[in-house]
Amino acid sequence: MKKTNFRSMLAIGMIAVAPLMSSCNKSDESTPVVEITEVQISKPDFTMLIGETTTIVPTITPENATDKKLTWVSSAPNVAEVDVNGKIFAKSRGRAEITATTTNGKTATCKVIVLNARINSVEAEDGYMILETGKSVGEQIALYIKADPKYRYGIWIDLNNDGEKQHSETNITFDQEKNYTLGARTITIYGKITTLNCSNGKLYNLSVENNKALEELNCLNNSLTILDVSQNTALQNLWCQMNFLTIIDVSQNKALKKLECYYNRLTTLDISQNKSLGWLSFDNNQIKKAAMNAVLGALPERSTSDEAKVYIQMKDSAEEGNELPDPAKVIEAKMKNWKVYQLENGKDKEL
Repeated sequence: MKKTNFRSMLAIGMIAVAPLMSSCNKSDESTPVVEITEVQISKPDFTMLIGETTTIVPTITPENATDKKLTWVSSAPNVAEVDVNGKIFAKSRGRAEITATTTNGKTATCKVIVLNARINSVEAEDGYMILETGKSVGEQIALYIKADPKYRYGIWIDLNNDGEKQHSETNITFDQEKNYTLGARTITIYGKITTLNCSNGKLYNLSVENNKALEELNCLNNSLTILDVSQNTALQNLWCQMNFLTIIDVSQNKALKKLECYYNRLTTLDISQNKSLGWLSFDNNQIKKAAMNAVLGALPERSTSDEAKVYIQMKDSAEEGNELPDPAKVIEAKMKNWKVYQLENGKDKEL
């Protein structure tokens, strides 16, 4: 009799518990896992000095992803080390790629170049720019420098990378090109400079983000793989063509009027924030149709008197990787008073 009662009670208990178990299972099933579809990092490409630190801020899509854990890896930890939170430590001169990987395999990568310039902290308060060249010590580098007359007294070039100001380094020529003799392959230009032309200087690194006064930069025909102008909010004209840039972020350059970035390795170009832009030349890159459509679609409205021009492709160039846009996008650009050009046999051909 006791065994029968026990079995009956056990059966009743199991029946009572069954709905609860079923309810728990349903609750678990009603909370689906939201996978990450994309991860981006806040600094696409940038430079650092030995001893500096910076933290990369990731952007994860969608925001409600279930697992937002990231694994950070540096390709050269002896150059730039990264911790579990995306904080980078610049350790020695060189280059490194920092990669963030999600648990489901999505990745984002940025390049960092660590420079070995010796910075004079007192003089740096008025701004500075660092140039690293492939020229040898004793060779000359041609520079064109402009500055507001009231700030010219504070401008000098550390030509031997010792972090100290020598009298000979204060002999600056303004408003015309001058050849300066290199005492080191890394030089630093101090002061509030508004225009710098360092084209054809065999530069492989250029750091201008610490000169907030910069309005014009010409660094064409060098060997740059990184160019960070995100801090140069006064920048109006930028010539960075004939380098090896894979990305150029001009989203913070709201005053930008002219951009020439042809003969690089760009796959995208975001000009959506450049409402003052009136001249754009970006042929001989690797911008495919969808990205090309996006560029033309983002061109700002101009008046007829602005004579706005955009050069998108060089037809007879063996290095040309740009694809033509949809005809509708060309029409859209023309409706905003832009003339769209394709280069052919050295001549402008309007589309």
